[in-house]
Amino acid sequence: MTRPTATEEQRERTRAYQRAWYARHFAASEAFRERQRVNSRRWRAARRPIRPATLICGWCKVEIPIRYHGGAKQRFCSKRCAGCADRVTHRDRINANARKRYAKNPAKFRALGRADHARNPFRKYGMTRDDFERLKIQQGGVCAICGKIPPRWQVDHDHATEIVRGLLCISCNLFLGKYEQHRARLGIVAAYLERTTHA
Repeated sequence: MTRPTATEEQRERTRAYQRAWYARHFAASEAFRERQRVNSRRWRAARRPIRPATLICGWCKVEIPIRYHGGAKQRFCSKRCAGCADRVTHRDRINANARKRYAKNPAKFRALGRADHARNPFRKYGMTRDDFERLKIQQGGVCAICGKIPPRWQVDHDHATEIVRGLLCISCNLFLGKYEQHRARLGIVAAYLERTTHA
């Protein structure tokens, strides 16, 4: 036997009775109000999601304490990691936008590049100007290979590890680059010079 469906009028009368009953008991009894508040807090606590205490950075994979901002948790340990991840994820879009900005005013960006290089020409090697001056003093102000004072300094670094090895002149830097590509030929070149050089 199916239960008859209540009409809208009957449901409204039921809701009115419940509201009146709740208001009467809630207003009359402090114990009832306190019991309702406790039950409400327990209900909310039971349904509140358990938030993790730590997270793994999405870029450097370091475990860090988690912080919540307006209900949204962080995904990276720092703005630097977030920026690196964004540049890798959206590399094509970022490069396309950069090319558009450069095409609108190439002279401006060339001037900015020259000014930035003048401020710190060794930044791409992970050096500051103080690091450069300190290394030059250690070498005595001369090229680390030929011992001459170069008109323009070249920073020699290991292409595999990106570690700076010293400061060279242009000729020694070019020679060293060729030598690294053809190390096996160096002995042959030395033998050739011994045979063909006349005192």
